[in-house]
Amino acid sequence: MNKLVLAILIGFAQTVMAGVSIHSIQVPGNASDKIPVTIEYSYDGSDGPTLPVGAYVSKGLDGEITSHSYTPSHLLTGSHLTATVVVTRPLVAGPIRTDRVLVLAHVPQTFTMWRKAFEQPVEWAPTSTLSSYERFLVNQPTYAFDARDFEEVEKVFDYWMTTSRFSVDGYWKIDDLPKSMLIRFKHDRAETLSKIRDWRAKLPKGRGGALMEAWYWVHYANHLRPTKRGIKPDADTMKVVRQYHDKARKILAESKAYAASVPLWYRLHLQMAIDSSSPEGVIRTAFNEGVRAFPHYQGFYDEMTKHLLTEPAKPNWAEFKGMATDMDERIGKEFPQAYANLMDYAAEISANTVLDLFSTRVIGWPKVRESWKALLAQYPTAHNWNRYAAMACQAHDGDAFGIALSSIGSRFAPGAWPGNLTMDTCRVRFLKAS
Repeated sequence: MNKLVLAILIGFAQTVMAGVSIHSIQVPGNASDKIPVTIEYSYDGSDGPTLPVGAYVSKGLDGEITSHSYTPSHLLTGSHLTATVVVTRPLVAGPIRTDRVLVLAHVPQTFTMWRKAFEQPVEWAPTSTLSSYERFLVNQPTYAFDARDFEEVEKVFDYWMTTSRFSVDGYWKIDDLPKSMLIRFKHDRAETLSKIRDWRAKLPKGRGGALMEAWYWVHYANHLRPTKRGIKPDADTMKVVRQYHDKARKILAESKAYAASVPLWYRLHLQMAIDSSSPEGVIRTAFNEGVRAFPHYQGFYDEMTKHLLTEPAKPNWAEFKGMATDMDERIGKEFPQAYANLMDYAAEISANTVLDLFSTRVIGWPKVRESWKALLAQYPTAHNWNRYAAMACQAHDGDAFGIALSSIGSRFAPGAWPGNLTMDTCRVRFLKAS
């Protein structure tokens, strides 16, 4: 069989979850940056008219080297249909052979997921420079971390700070390092800490290592706190929380001379002030220090937004609006999309529901919409068009939702929609209004 396109013919339909069977998959045997994975399947529609489907490749039984970034597709109701998922290369610059292709899907609005592995090798050609494939993924450091290649983690971390600061969706890439670490923290906290300590021992002045150790203790302290409002942790728990905060505080103080050249240092410093219930003046000072050092970094505004809108007493929408206006005046000309990003974050974490952002009548939709237009002009990804569609729906702007819908087409991005709002709900809303 031609090595360039290898087909796995299963021979009989394999049921991978109730209502879904896979008959075969087709995968190229050679690739450079990405590959199409074509899936022949049958789906009876028992979990809705469509199911989002993705895929990734891995090397080794433990999947230590893997690429789980992909352009998804959807399974439609029917028999012997095909869907194609585009999978990106592993995060290795040299030639590499991956062993397996894994297909995965989930039932929307639930945690029901299935995953099926197929033993299918793919030979990936070498890539001359990191920049030739960094546009596809923002997870390079965490894969290197898993392999204990800490020099590579620091290399990519530095690259993000100097050459390629933003992802294709317009997010700061350096924020993806702690986000990706969160998955490892949940899976095995002891192993994660062991690797971080090895990292710091090998590279004692590495900025990424210092920041991730501080992040570990900040996050662990938060992990111990009750998630429901009104429930206070007991005295023993708070004693441990304070110990973990002290660990993080000590690491940040020790590393300031070499790690404060990264905005994450100031963000963790601010988060520590908030999480340890410091006086409001201390919190404001930490925020202002970060903004002075890195005026264009949005993470400081995100932390303050969370602080202002999730206060135990009452969300402080008026102060949030003042902060957002100040941010727009500071960096709006250079980064007009920042206002839209901040409002999207505010809608996500506000106290009651995502609809609070506009129901408060403190925030006006026209200004948010203009910022979204600037964001989409620079970062017109499917994820961002889906985010814009969701926010237009929240603002009851049928015209803006219609424009977003036409731009989305078949590129539905489930992760861009809040948990209590769906595209179908919005379609029905504006269909009735028309």
